[in-house]
Amino acid sequence: IPCVPWQSQTSGQYQRRVHGGKYSAAGAIYGHQCLSSLCPAGYYCLAGAGKTQCQAGKYSLIGSSVCTFCPSGTFVASPGSTSSGNCGSCDAGSYCIRGIKTPCPTGHFTSAGGKGACTACANGKTTTETGQQTCVTCPGGYYCRNGVDTKCPTGKWSSASSSSSADCTACPDGKSTVTMTPTSQAASEIGYCTTTNCALGFYCVGGVTASCPEGKYTLSTGSTDCGGNCPSGKYSAKGARSADDCTNTSCTAGYYCAGGLKTACAAGKWSNAGSSTAVDCTVGLCTAQGSGVWCMNGQLVGAAGTAGAAGIAGSAGTAGTAGASGAAGASGTAGAAGTAGSAGAAGTSGSTTTTTTTSTSAAGPSVIAILGLVFGIIGCVLAIWALCKGKESK
Repeated sequence: IPCVPWQSQTSGQYQRRVHGGKYSAAGAIYGHQCLSSLCPAGYYCLAGAGKTQCQAGKYSLIGSSVCTFCPSGTFVASPGSTSSGNCGSCDAGSYCIRGIKTPCPTGHFTSAGGKGACTACANGKTTTETGQQTCVTCPGGYYCRNGVDTKCPTGKWSSASSSSSADCTACPDGKSTVTMTPTSQAASEIGYCTTTNCALGFYCVGGVTASCPEGKYTLSTGSTDCGGNCPSGKYSAKGARSADDCTNTSCTAGYYCAGGLKTACAAGKWSNAGSSTAVDCTVGLCTAQGSGVWCMNGQLVGAAGTAGAAGIAGSAGTAGTAGASGAAGASGTAGAAGTAGSAGAAGTSGSTTTTTTTSTSAAGPSVIAILGLVFGIIGCVLAIWALCKGKESK
């Protein structure tokens, strides 16, 4: 039986597997044929596992049972390398460990080849992409620390070479930048701070943009405070842009609203929505809410709560069972009578011999007629037969 490349045989049977670092050619019949065949360079040979080519980043010498990684700072891109001499020096802008070359990430660099690690850029500097050999100045609108560039937050700007969040300068009061997102334009100078960016419904102080509180609104863009108070009897939610956002319904029942403030009626009193003074809160309105209801701090105590939201619809029910079979249908009507058959052809005349039968009863004539017909048919048959025989004799 022929050996596979890593086994030997004796007396037609497999004897043992080859030692690590050696292998046999197909058909080897003696152990020494395996032991004298070293694993070729660029491969590794395990006992009983044949030879396997070294992967990229590794090499092997002749007779190896393992492959060796290229030294730090070197790499090899192709498989099957036969010595450390095949491992080339790592390129600048990359680092090489375990024989694999990798570009330096953003914010890091290598200025020379043969490096096993990349260096972070100095504070105030970064790189614009991976695989760089040098660092560049941190762009305006960002600050760069340990090579990582971070955009200044909304309401702040920075000049080039900024190295910390403290270098992001707040916009003047009443101004702001656009809302900063990963795709928005960074504020690289004070010109990015505008009153337009401090919109209606907001006020801007120290680079911080905040919504107007309830009951107040802004008088213009670029506001440093919310100077407008809702009219008496009206109120607003946060972020009111103008007096138009103040409504009577926002000044709810149980309260009165004046000077941008919403105040609860005194205990035992109640008011209608849109009330503007404490005089609008009365005992009568509280009594009108129903027996057993108390009016306290703008709330009705003891009254039924508002109805909850509708629940989620239940899942569909299972299908019903099949209905019973219907009753049998009624019988159909009788078919129409068939048409009468056509008359039969007349029979051939019989021989001249006649037979006379005397009737002895009332049914006699019918019987005689039937017998006459039978004998007539027989006579015809005999006549035809006689005619045929006569022709044959001629």
